Amino acid sequence: MNISTLNSIGILSAACVLLTIAVTNRAFAEPNILERNIASGEVLELDHSVVIKGNIGTNARVNITHGGIRVEGTIGDGAIIKTRNGSIESHSSYSGTGNSVMMVNTNGHSTTVINGHVITVDSHRIEENEPLGGIEVDGDLGKDVHLDTDGSIAAKNAGEKLHADASGSVTLNHIASSAQIKAGGSITAENADSGSVLNAGGSITCGDVGHASNLKAGGSITAGYVDSSLLSAGGSITAQNANDTGPWRAGGSIIVSGNSAR
Repeated sequence: MNISTLNSIGILSAACVLLTIAVTNRAFAEPNILERNIASGEVLELDHSVVIKGNIGTNARVNITHGGIRVEGTIGDGAIIKTRNGSIESHSSYSGTGNSVMMVNTNGHSTTVINGHVITVDSHRIEENEPLGGIEVDGDLGKDVHLDTDGSIAAKNAGEKLHADASGSVTLNHIASSAQIKAGGSITAENADSGSVLNAGGSITCGDVGHASNLKAGGSITAGYVDSSLLSAGGSITAQNANDTGPWRAGGSIIVSGNSAR
């Protein structure tokens, strides 16, 4: 691989940094369009982004190794969708100590890397937790659906026992009971039914929270009515009302407008 320019600058440490970078850019190609349903039990594997103008059937499997997915229909019960490396295909390996800034020109594409993280590609800034790929669903999700992406997830209503894992954000309308949702960024939902587990590296914004749910956020939590649930936030917790705030923990303030504050 031809690397024409490579500059490493120690920022916080004078320690020597040994870095080996290999970057191959597949720059923001338009996704393919699939104008059909994915049948129940079908296995679809692609190495590029795709728009599916249809539904994904019960127990179907979709694996995108280098891209994201948009589904213009619904997702059936038990379906599994996984995406990786959406807009840019890249591989890097690095070792050493100290912080570093690198300017890499590879195959005509200019890339800036700070501490091993891609910051810009061809002057497009990659913000923290911004997805390189993701899962977008225009319709509803069935029961026991599994979504896994190094990007973000956005869908309408989620059925019971949703399993969602995103490096970016997760945005849903209604979350049915017993959901397991993890996001490197924020989680936003209109409400979450009983037994929901929401874990966000950023903030959580939710309407009513059902009984025996567990919400944990690196940032703040904002909710409507909270029914006997565990809330933990690195920042503040704000709720419209709650029947039990005893097990709540926050790095900042805890405010319940219809009940109490501390």
